[in-house]
Amino acid sequence: MLADVLTSLKDGDARFRVLQRIATLEEHNAKASLDVVNAARERNDVEMYDRFSRQLMEIAPFDIEHRFARIEAVLARGDAKVAQTMMDRLPPKVLAARVDAQLLRARILIALGQKSAAKSILESMKPAPS
Repeated sequence: MLADVLTSLKDGDARFRVLQRIATLEEHNAKASLDVVNAARERNDVEMYDRFSRQLMEIAPFDIEHRFARIEAVLARGDAKVAQTMMDRLPPKVLAARVDAQLLRARILIALGQKSAAKSILESMKPAPS
């Protein structure tokens, strides 16, 4: 039902406002908050991205997707050092197993001015020539 309503809204701003309102009304609804986080990221709305990613962490602090969203929001607001600290707290197995984690770490390193370290991460992700 809600998905049909959102799909019927042609105006991206209207759709975003509806998502935002749902997440505000249902503070404990992780799905609604995650939808707002994703929409805010797409819109480059750093304030909303930050606010709702923080809300996600309050709802489910151990969910890895929520943790990645929070780290990305912190990076988007310009706090690369804090984002790096948050990444360092993730389990090493998670970091090693996920391509998105490696890409996020590289983005953080670039923001910190450590381009050669970021390049090493990106190069290590290249598939071996066959």
